[in-house]
Amino acid sequence: MNIFPGNESETKHLIPLQEKIAKDFNLPIQKLELDYDTPRPIGHILTPHEIDYIRNDVEIMSRALDYMFTSGLNKMTIGSDALSNYKKIKHGGLSFSILFLFLIFLN
Repeated sequence: MNIFPGNESETKHLIPLQEKIAKDFNLPIQKLELDYDTPRPIGHILTPHEIDYIRNDVEIMSRALDYMFTSGLNKMTIGSDALSNYKKIKHGGLSFSILFLFLIFLN
């Protein structure tokens, strides 16, 4: 029984994500390999390797999120983080709001 709408392989596009994140964040752990074609019927008991695989994926995301949050990158998007950091910058003593109004008047 296929519980995925459409083609099951569509759900696998995130597989390289943890691998890329682990490399980009220079984490001490890397993505593990798992055979997705192995039959796993309903009621399947996870093998030790499958448990390690899941735990490893969760740890990769946990370490990446911890790095981002401790770096102050806690907005919903990268763009929001960038704008928030830009607003904190002072330009010759002017706040972002005053600088923004000044730029509007220049145009």
